[in-house]
Amino acid sequence: MKQIHQFFLGIRGVSVLFLAFVLLCLSPRTALVAQNTEAPDIEQLKSELRSDDNVKRREASLALRNAGPAAASATPDLIRALDDRDDQVWFNSITALANIGPGAKAAVPTLIDRLRGDGRYSAQRSYRAAYALGKIGKPALPSLFKALEENDSRIRSGAAKALGWQESDANDTKQIVGKLILILSDDSSNVQDAAAQSLGAIGKPAVAPLVELLKSSNPDAQWNASYALGEIGSDAASAGLALLWLIESDTEAKIRREAIHAVARIDFNPKLLGPVFVSKLGTDDDATYDTLVNALLRLRPAESVVVPQLMKRLDDKSADIRQRASYVLGRIGEPARAAVPRLIALTKQAGNDEAKAVHIQTLANINHYSVSPLLNEFGKRKPGEITEEDWVLNCLKRIGPSAVGKLRGGLRNKNSMIRLGSILALRQIGPLAKDAAPQLRRLITDRNPQIRGESLLALHAVGADPAALLPPLKEALSDPTPAVRRAAARTLAELGEDAEPAAKQLTAALNDDEDAEVQLHTARALGAIGEAAEPAIPRLLQMLSTADGELQIGIVQALGNIGAAAASAAPQITELAATKDKQLKAAALASLASFQGAAKDSLPTIRAALDNSDVAIRANALLAFTRIETSSDALLPVVAQGLTDEEGTVRHIAAQATARLRLKSNKTILALFKMLDDEGDRSEAMAALRELRVRDLDLLKKSLGSDSPSVRAYAASALGGMGSEARDALPELRRCLRDKYDFVRRRAKDAIRLIER
Repeated sequence: MKQIHQFFLGIRGVSVLFLAFVLLCLSPRTALVAQNTEAPDIEQLKSELRSDDNVKRREASLALRNAGPAAASATPDLIRALDDRDDQVWFNSITALANIGPGAKAAVPTLIDRLRGDGRYSAQRSYRAAYALGKIGKPALPSLFKALEENDSRIRSGAAKALGWQESDANDTKQIVGKLILILSDDSSNVQDAAAQSLGAIGKPAVAPLVELLKSSNPDAQWNASYALGEIGSDAASAGLALLWLIESDTEAKIRREAIHAVARIDFNPKLLGPVFVSKLGTDDDATYDTLVNALLRLRPAESVVVPQLMKRLDDKSADIRQRASYVLGRIGEPARAAVPRLIALTKQAGNDEAKAVHIQTLANINHYSVSPLLNEFGKRKPGEITEEDWVLNCLKRIGPSAVGKLRGGLRNKNSMIRLGSILALRQIGPLAKDAAPQLRRLITDRNPQIRGESLLALHAVGADPAALLPPLKEALSDPTPAVRRAAARTLAELGEDAEPAAKQLTAALNDDEDAEVQLHTARALGAIGEAAEPAIPRLLQMLSTADGELQIGIVQALGNIGAAAASAAPQITELAATKDKQLKAAALASLASFQGAAKDSLPTIRAALDNSDVAIRANALLAFTRIETSSDALLPVVAQGLTDEEGTVRHIAAQATARLRLKSNKTILALFKMLDDEGDRSEAMAALRELRVRDLDLLKKSLGSDSPSVRAYAASALGGMGSEARDALPELRRCLRDKYDFVRRRAKDAIRLIER
């Protein structure tokens, strides 16, 4: 299994088919052979390896693979098996040669040739040949050295890989390193990569020659030397100063990047690296900047090595440098907590939204360590200065659940602005802050009216039990302060149907409260309750004649949500549906739709809005028309036009109406089939077509060739429902039996059975 493990470590670009065949090699049947503890009969296995029976060849090659050096006498047979047509036999045979080791010397010429990777799975054939040559060891060295001079770059690359697997003595290793160093400047980048990787695998013996190579005038050699040193890791720590010299020298950007990457990986003195990396953050090269960020994140401990250096940059004259330093501190996260006060100051001073966003995200990444200083910022505000868009709230929301503990503490703070900010933050965090509900309930009676009101909204936002919320909400509708009443009405509106027990109090508030915002939220709450709000209809109608703006729209929507019980409002709302105010017009049309037949007199007004250029108006007009009009002759042309509208919202309403009203015509069916081509329309169109039970043979046959598997499955099911009438579709359905999707194949199979029955 060690060899298989190494095999997977080296996989690059392997195909799914190749992985499948390797897994077959490890199937239960072959595993039983692998568990056989008796000494294998090599002669018998050699004979079976030449069998015409591919099962015998597989089992023989597997047994030889597991025999290790004991299978040396089978080397000639294993060499022949490298041409076997069975992939498992090839894989087992080439792995067997690797496991035999030096005893497989006779295979070296063949394996050198196989470095070309000809045939299927070319990359893996080349890789396995290189691996086998590496494991054969010293006997393969002369041939590998010679292969490094071949014209074919595939052979040179494979030989370089093989040398990385050599387990050699000091003299041979020195010679191998020398050969690999030479080809780091090869014309082929693949050869260069293979040599660098092998030098990285060889490790410490390669460090000194690679350090010398850093001084080369050849850019490829410098880049590859840096890469190899990075691959060696901590054993290359002595290369640190040379790599730093390369970073500071006037070299190509890609070489500096690789040197930065390498020196961060070799465990060189992080206290020395931190200042160097931070000093380069002003680079104009984005790729170098990204490399520096990743290198800085490797340096530990961040608190003492990187953070102090980055904090100095937070005071840089350049806004760009300050922003970049902030970003890296954010990537470091909690260990950067010492920077929080300066980051807060920078956020307040930020001259543009991009810089502000970076600082906010950094504070959020530093997590709960940012919370207390952020809460203190609330304490510096004056009443009315904290809005829902406040940057401090934005930051606390991003911190999320980690901030809840300290926000709960903020609810008990003597400073009312800190209490208020904590409430608003918990409200924005939402259900993840549910643990704060007990503390929020205590603030419902706070002496500060804004805190009382915001506590009600926050309790609902964090997911407090609606039944427990209703008593204080009912009481708050009578609070002497408008802000509290507004919050109570708004919360009841957000509760929706759960606010039904408060219908009486809401109706009373609608009658008695003169605050326009309270009236608006109360109307919305009554609309959300629905039919239970019927006693409020007279007052809503009375208000409708005098209200304007947002309140008027809210009343129209409320009456529509109450539904048929509010149908007496139809004449007034019909007048509003003729207005030029787009928002009011759209709301009025939506409300008329809910009155259905009771709004029949509004049809001329609705019809006039069907061609409006505003999509919301057009969509609501179509919805209202299809809910009120009862004549199929009148409905069909309107719905057919809606199915071809340029806006998806309108098309979907038309498709739903087609299904609900069974509006089946050539135009509607053709339009629905056309909608199947649009991913956004597909589900609505299929739902309508299923409801209409379409039996158009030509259209369904065509749909079997759709790019969408769900459409192909639908078409197959519909054809099956036609029974023998769909016999002409059998050829297309049989092609679907080879579909890549199982559910399509199943539908096609069922359809064929139903048609041929």
